[in-house]
Amino acid sequence: MELINDLRAKQKEIDGLKSLVSESSDDKDMLDMAVSELGEAVEEEKRLQTLLLKSLLPKDEADERDCILEVRAGTGGEEASLFAMDICRMYERYSQKKGW
Repeated sequence: MELINDLRAKQKEIDGLKSLVSESSDDKDMLDMAVSELGEAVEEEKRLQTLLLKSLLPKDEADERDCILEVRAGTGGEEASLFAMDICRMYERYSQKKGW
């Protein structure tokens, strides 16, 4: 509920900033400040929406466990073994890059 309340408050803030932008077309400094705050508020709204969606997803029982990947060479002799080694190395580097 806290995320929903934060999201609603951020949406009200965005509506207020939009009306401020439309009303302050004469004052350049106020317009610049309102536009920059509006951009920050929109980014925060997107972050809150993402957090809310993640919190609504059901927890998977396999989330906390490690992964075992087995790559086997198929028929094809040495070429299949080389290809399997390349695939294994590719997955290993990908997981290291992602911090897994």
